[in-house]
Amino acid sequence: MSEKNDRAAETRALMPAPVGDREEMARHIAICEAEPITFPGRVQDFGALLAFDPTNGRLHYWSENAGAWLGRDPVPGCVLADLLPAPAIARIMEMLSCEHYAPTNFTSVARFDNHIHDAVVHQIEGLAVVELLRAGAALDAAQSVSAAQAALARLRETDGLDDLLAATAREWRALTGYDRVMVYRFDEDGHGAIVAEACDPQREPFLGLHYPASDIPAQARRMYLLQRVRMIPDIHAPTLTLHGTDFIARPSTGEAEGASGEGLDMAYAVLRAVSPYHLAYLDNMGVRATLAVSLILDGALWGMVVCHHDNPRMVDSTLRGLCDMLGQSLSEMIATRNAVDHQRAMARRADALRKVEAALDEAGRVSEALKAVAPDLLAVMQAGGVYCNFGGSGLRLGETPPERECKAILQAMARLQAEQGRHHGGTHHLAEADPRFEPARLVASGAYVIPTPNTPLDGLVFFRPELTQEVAWGGDPNHPVHIDEASGQLGPRHSFAAWIEVVRGQSQRWDDVDTRMAELLRRSLVSALLRITEEQIAFLGQHESETGLMTRSALEARLRRITAAAPQAHVAVMLIAVKQREAVAARHGAAAAIALDRLMRDNISPALARTDHLGRYDDGTLMLVARRDSPQALRLLASRIIELGRKPVEIDGHQHTPLIRIGTAFCPEVPPGEAPAIAMRALREARDDSRRRIVFGAPAGPDSGPSHAELMLEIGPALARGEIRAVFQPLVDIRSGRVRGIEALARFDSRTHGSVSPARFIPAAVEAGQIFLLTTTMIDLALRVAAPLIRDGKIDFVSVNLDAAALARRSISAVARSALDAHGLPYHHLVLEVTETSMCAQEAVEALRRLQAEGMRIALDDFGAGYSSLGELARLPADIVKIDRKLVTGIGTDPRVTAIFSAVRNLVSSLGIACIAEGIETREECEALAGEDLFAVQGYYFARPMSPEALVAFTENTGHDS
Repeated sequence: MSEKNDRAAETRALMPAPVGDREEMARHIAICEAEPITFPGRVQDFGALLAFDPTNGRLHYWSENAGAWLGRDPVPGCVLADLLPAPAIARIMEMLSCEHYAPTNFTSVARFDNHIHDAVVHQIEGLAVVELLRAGAALDAAQSVSAAQAALARLRETDGLDDLLAATAREWRALTGYDRVMVYRFDEDGHGAIVAEACDPQREPFLGLHYPASDIPAQARRMYLLQRVRMIPDIHAPTLTLHGTDFIARPSTGEAEGASGEGLDMAYAVLRAVSPYHLAYLDNMGVRATLAVSLILDGALWGMVVCHHDNPRMVDSTLRGLCDMLGQSLSEMIATRNAVDHQRAMARRADALRKVEAALDEAGRVSEALKAVAPDLLAVMQAGGVYCNFGGSGLRLGETPPERECKAILQAMARLQAEQGRHHGGTHHLAEADPRFEPARLVASGAYVIPTPNTPLDGLVFFRPELTQEVAWGGDPNHPVHIDEASGQLGPRHSFAAWIEVVRGQSQRWDDVDTRMAELLRRSLVSALLRITEEQIAFLGQHESETGLMTRSALEARLRRITAAAPQAHVAVMLIAVKQREAVAARHGAAAAIALDRLMRDNISPALARTDHLGRYDDGTLMLVARRDSPQALRLLASRIIELGRKPVEIDGHQHTPLIRIGTAFCPEVPPGEAPAIAMRALREARDDSRRRIVFGAPAGPDSGPSHAELMLEIGPALARGEIRAVFQPLVDIRSGRVRGIEALARFDSRTHGSVSPARFIPAAVEAGQIFLLTTTMIDLALRVAAPLIRDGKIDFVSVNLDAAALARRSISAVARSALDAHGLPYHHLVLEVTETSMCAQEAVEALRRLQAEGMRIALDDFGAGYSSLGELARLPADIVKIDRKLVTGIGTDPRVTAIFSAVRNLVSSLGIACIAEGIETREECEALAGEDLFAVQGYYFARPMSPEALVAFTENTGHDS
């Protein structure tokens, strides 16, 4: 960039560089990278350099002009005391504790003849380096400090980044006296642009010119990070040899060095000789002296302040140190202004994002929500169009390519982000990333993809249109080098004439604000998908897919909630049976019986209130939970149902007049927990007596099984006698058939009442204070059986259920570790299964985290059973999720079940959690799950819980991986 160069503007459309140009570029890069710029073996002549061992003072390197600067000549084997007086050496040694490189790390030293020099000091690879420079005048130093302080104050008063950079160029020029001061800023591709400039008005301005990344090779950029201030007082000044002793070994490699001094690393040296390639570059520009100060943000080179002078120019140590401090202060101010600009840009888009989030929070379908707020969605990402794809359904909003092309772009961009390990990302030059999409450049030169963890094609891809622009380069960027016609030697380009490039096929770049908004939008999308999936899970867990009737467990849960919220309310449990149902099933098939249930639901629905809950009790019985103001109102409801239920229905072309029987139990007359059983006894009475259509039940006497109180008394002695036993259910790799692990299940045979269900004896153990002993007993029994199988490679782990009451004991971790140590097993072979209800308290979560930190794995059991929440998974310390049978039943035959299961599995996997499917009972379910990415499966289709002896035989028959 020199006025002596004739400047002509050329215009050319962007096109790939010819092969010859690419070869020149490759040679240029290779030459620049091969240059030993930190080991040049030479110094600039405006000072002298010494390098010595700080432990003994022995001199290792010295510049050939050192004698003239010291007043006496260095000789091999001499020490620093031979060259400088003790006070000077003491001041140098004081400076060695500072950072490797700091232009302010200098002091004044006197020679033996009392001649004063400045000494810049640093350490590198075990050597102390001293550079002697001409001392500046004290008055000049004081004035420079004062001027720098005033300049810094004025820079802090500027408003906005552009004003700050413009003021920087003016202040720097006034402070340093250079002919031209420019502020460079580097873009993502490494190209530089002059964003601020100060020079005489008569000079041709360079503001706005761009320079290719090749002008500053990679190793030079690395050097600018190490040495923040770089000065060349005169590019035509001779360089001087650096001499070295012939017995030195470099501390970094131990290799012996010769006498040339090339072994000294001069990365931080002020006097380090300049690359001949760079000197030729400056000469071609017509520049005689330069000063460059690095601007570093977050450890990366953001830009530079570059000073040019037409004649030789020297800067003393004080001013050079002030330039370094100003550069660091400017870097901090740029970072602050960037942060402010970032916040302002975020604030401008925040309202649009809130509207999108509100729509997603209320939506039943993501695509419908996004369509309703399309302008706001585009405003969030400052895009011209967006393609949305969820569950195989595509939606285009704004200006986009055709749908087929949108799908291809979404797939290609999502794959690219996955390969790079990112959740989202974009490109401003889509055709460069994938040439197939060049025809779409008018509306889709830029693309930003936000995949969501459902299926590979789910997510959003935003489009930005082509932004045709003219870029003024300081010379042709396609020809950054010059080949001498006579010698064939490669060197920097000679021409810096303004070269105008018309850039096509690129959009406005995606910046940090776009990235942040994309992350927030992705979180909202995933949150909405989690919520919608939870709602689908809840509906699936509470309703039959064939009839839409609520399940028995859901009805009983509603009954518990209603009676708990209003203990004195009048609530009825009605069990409703149609006498002809068995005959319909026998004559027309099971599907006809289900159709009859649907018709009965439709017939009696006029009698039901919005708060009534109708569902299925068992195969032949419907269940209604209803609340009214009085028992009489409930009796009237039962009569109304009988009346409406008699309406004829048509099944497979045959008319049927249903005969309804109802068994009823009223709360609070009967305990809520006993109401369904009492209603069932009443229904049996109604069925047995053809004259009674409605029977109102009453509490029955005690049954023959053990009471809760009896079990509480019996469980402790049974544990002490070792009467609790363990059975084991295999967890199988669905693809190979190998047994991956086993789940240990507790069993109890009462001496008085025989076999007792775990659902009864485990709550009794909790209330009796025996659950901790029961848990530790099960861990020991499980490891006793599993240890030899694990050591033989037949299984990988054993899982044991962990109750909330046992989890509350801090010693559970020590017990588990002790048991594992006793059996000689690494801790990761034990999986502890808990339900989400066990982790309601923060103390429980912390206890599980401690177990997880020890190396044991945590499995969340019964996921999808009506309590678990996908939204809570992120906070829970779960390594494995066991998907409940409710989400498995019907998979492979019911498309809705299949879709919901896949969505749950994908969302759980996106959190880095492994999935196990429970309750596999049919071949159809097994075949459907074979295509899912599952850690393991378990269920009666593979094996029922079995004794230890049967388990050994089972693992032998199924085989195992080596």
